[in-house]
Amino acid sequence: MRIFVYFFSWIPYLLLAQGITFVAQTPLQAIESAKVSDKFVFIDFGATWCRPCQMLEKGTFTDDSLGRFFNKHFISIHIDADKQAEWVKYYHVPTYPHLLILNQAGQTLWSYTSYVDAAFLLRNAKTAIQFHEEKYNYEKNPKNSVLLQKYIATIPKHSDYKDSAKHVVQRFLAQFPPKEWLFPPQWEIVQNYITDIQTPEYQYLLNHANEFPAHKEKLKTYLYKHLFAYKEAILKKPNASEWEKYKSYYIVALQQFNELIFPQNYYLLQADMAFLAAKREEDTYLATAKQFLTAYPKANDYAKTALEIIQNFRPISPLWTNAEEWAKKSVELDAFSMYPNYVYGYVKMRKSDLTNALKFAEKAKVLALDANDKQQAEDLIVKIKQKIK
Repeated sequence: MRIFVYFFSWIPYLLLAQGITFVAQTPLQAIESAKVSDKFVFIDFGATWCRPCQMLEKGTFTDDSLGRFFNKHFISIHIDADKQAEWVKYYHVPTYPHLLILNQAGQTLWSYTSYVDAAFLLRNAKTAIQFHEEKYNYEKNPKNSVLLQKYIATIPKHSDYKDSAKHVVQRFLAQFPPKEWLFPPQWEIVQNYITDIQTPEYQYLLNHANEFPAHKEKLKTYLYKHLFAYKEAILKKPNASEWEKYKSYYIVALQQFNELIFPQNYYLLQADMAFLAAKREEDTYLATAKQFLTAYPKANDYAKTALEIIQNFRPISPLWTNAEEWAKKSVELDAFSMYPNYVYGYVKMRKSDLTNALKFAEKAKVLALDANDKQQAEDLIVKIKQKIK
């Protein structure tokens, strides 16, 4: 009798543990049902011949915790891809299984194409709902930067919301005159989200920086940070038109901060040398480097140029001879600074002159003025000693 009672005591639990309940509706009907019941819509696209789809149906969708959450918050439907091909086309389904979460307006809050386990699906469903709630909260108070950032943090990475974070931020900033962008909390939003130098907001600050002298230093830090990030991206895949675009922006920045010195500008020549080094254009690089060092014959500039050559051109390049000559020149100009000695030691190591390499690396260590420089010199010494062994 005890066994009988014990078994039947589990019947209510077994009846509840049914997983996700799917209803026989089209997507449009499900959206209408969601409006009436104040829920979201979950769509499972699958096919009878699709093994991962069967795994979802027999495994993931039967999970008790998942079922309780989905049955409370979603109208869930299944679309048979072979029998309801019009919906496959309508939602641009790439393959199966394909999962969608929609809001009551029919907008996609989340999509995924593959098998998923219950924990993954539950986590992403909760995130989709959170996105919907944060969006609603922010739109009730569109000047609240805290609500804005909460909303942005939940925006799904989906084509329906492509660039949505950027557009939301742009609409937020448009509520304020540009001079107010430089004060909290707008400035925090600018720093965190206006990182593309081609956006109108960045371009405005770039072209009007000198109109805000009280904010010069923070504007300078912000503008140059993203300009140089743009430059580094170009140098990884050198492109002449993109480089000219970068230089045009860079010139504007230099003008805004009164750092443009013609005809032979220090920063622009350095920038051109970096681009030519990335493209491995030996002759043009050499001519530009000579022009640069004639205009700026300082120890550190000789050292930087030598290092740039060694790091970008092959050992068989005749520029390596120039690099060694200029590294030596940098030490002659300033024998008691860490950087020239470090670079000369590095160049000597790459030229396999390990005795002199070690000599100058050890001297660089002695001359180092801070922990970072000292560590840099020590790392070079270790490399040289490894080569000596």
